[in-house]
Amino acid sequence: MVRRWLCSQAYAKINLHLEIGDSRPDGYHNLISLFHLISLSDSIAVYAEASDQFSCSIKGQPDIDSEKNLMFVAAQAFCESIGKPLAVTIDIIKRIPMKAGLGGGSSDAACILRLLNELEQQPLDAMALNNLAIAIGSDVPFFVADVPVAIVRGKGNRIEALKARKDLWCLIAVPRGDGISTREAFARFDHMRDVGKVDHHLSLSNSQLTESYASGCGTWPFFNDFTGVLDEQNRLWWERVNEKTEKTECLYTNLSGSGSAFVWISSISQELNQISQIIKHQDNNITLYMTKCLHTGQTDGTFWVMR
Repeated sequence: MVRRWLCSQAYAKINLHLEIGDSRPDGYHNLISLFHLISLSDSIAVYAEASDQFSCSIKGQPDIDSEKNLMFVAAQAFCESIGKPLAVTIDIIKRIPMKAGLGGGSSDAACILRLLNELEQQPLDAMALNNLAIAIGSDVPFFVADVPVAIVRGKGNRIEALKARKDLWCLIAVPRGDGISTREAFARFDHMRDVGKVDHHLSLSNSQLTESYASGCGTWPFFNDFTGVLDEQNRLWWERVNEKTEKTECLYTNLSGSGSAFVWISSISQELNQISQIIKHQDNNITLYMTKCLHTGQTDGTFWVMR
């Protein structure tokens, strides 16, 4: 018997903007963010067959306890939702760095939901998949929605897709070594806000976010509340790089998500190439990724069969 594996790409995201609101009773925070898919991706293949009980084997991430892996959580949640235990095998080629604020784990989980739903002849509609995604993590609904760019609010469940630009490039710099988990970053932010050490920003409306996104990157009023709780080493490194970088109307820089990835975004790829050279000369303990900010037609939301 020949096994049939269904495969897809799980794309990373960057946060162009991130506001952290009040804590919620469910332990999450109300957020306002602008997410953008980028061309950096993990490749995932899934095989599933009927079984007396649920099981999930993951190849390609031996350093993570399977049951704590969001792909395992997604597969288990899917089987419980359709009332059918499956023996699931997942094979992943991991390219998106972990604990970098690029949404790799959430994108992988969303990809598993969509692949299993396709393998099982789509028993769940878009709303049911979204509800599963919300229960798994706040970034997962955006990836399940499979749109290139969107304003994301609340717990991550309120998604407003925007018309994606076709001219944006993104340079990502990730310090090597241990990153910071999202949970740790929020705990640090809550503590510093409680003691009055977090800068207050005026919230941006959906219309402000939409209009700004369409303008020159150097004019963007976007911010990331997590920059206020950066550790001193990373903050100083970021400042040193930016001191040597010419500010232009085409260039924007910020932290992505809760970090540790820093991003530079421009409509001129040569600008980002110059910045990458500055970083290479300054620090060899940084991993760099030159990526494209994806738009409709570039994202590969299709699946293919691997025999």
